[in-house]
Amino acid sequence: MKNLKFFIRSAKKIQAKKLGLIFCLGLCLFLSACMKRKIYIKTSAYACSESIPNGFLQNKSFTLVGDSYVCGVKQSDCELQTRELKKKMSLVLKSKGHSVIEDSGSDYFLVFNYGSRGETEVRNSLKYIPGETINTTGSLTGIYGYYGQYNQTTHSSGTYIFVPEKFNIYLKFLRLYVYDAKQYSKLSHTNTMPPQVWSGLAIGKDGYADLRTYLDFLLIHLFDLFGKNGEVIGEFSEDDERVIWLRQEMPK
Repeated sequence: MKNLKFFIRSAKKIQAKKLGLIFCLGLCLFLSACMKRKIYIKTSAYACSESIPNGFLQNKSFTLVGDSYVCGVKQSDCELQTRELKKKMSLVLKSKGHSVIEDSGSDYFLVFNYGSRGETEVRNSLKYIPGETINTTGSLTGIYGYYGQYNQTTHSSGTYIFVPEKFNIYLKFLRLYVYDAKQYSKLSHTNTMPPQVWSGLAIGKDGYADLRTYLDFLLIHLFDLFGKNGEVIGEFSEDDERVIWLRQEMPK
């Protein structure tokens, strides 16, 4: 009988531990889901209705040209980040049925510009101000005489106030300009730029200095308006499926 009782108690303890582990695991998953970074992006695009009335037709070819300023410093096509961005643009263009040509002979020139800028933003944060603590000491007396000393502590109610706080914010952007390749090549040695066929801008900001991962979101969602007119403001999850696809397709 003692062995049976011991076995039952042991089984209950093991079951309680399992339930505790399951609860902790569920709590961790819930908290990690809540803590995922949100990506806020505004995209806008303009298309020349005379040049591309129906957007970019299938099987058009593009030559990619980097013209980037990161934190106010001009970046050349040889920069690693610019080269990586070129590869990612090529993947997205090919997924849309287009091709990318390194040399002359393409239908369009796609010039891209990206960058980031740090700035300070002041926000009003709600702060709790605790109430005062009051300590009172006195003597207790009654009909039977003196009962002794007493100490009493009371707390007044606190208040909430808005306090201005400074935060570091990083503005990040990606611009795309598309030109007719023949006109672009013809005027490349002059100070005159050909008329744009299409242009687009994706911009966002957050409290992280990282630009590399944020560019993936800017790129994916700006290409939703590729060849179109429009403006979109959206909130996107850090585990965006198309961003994950883009990163997986990148050659190692």
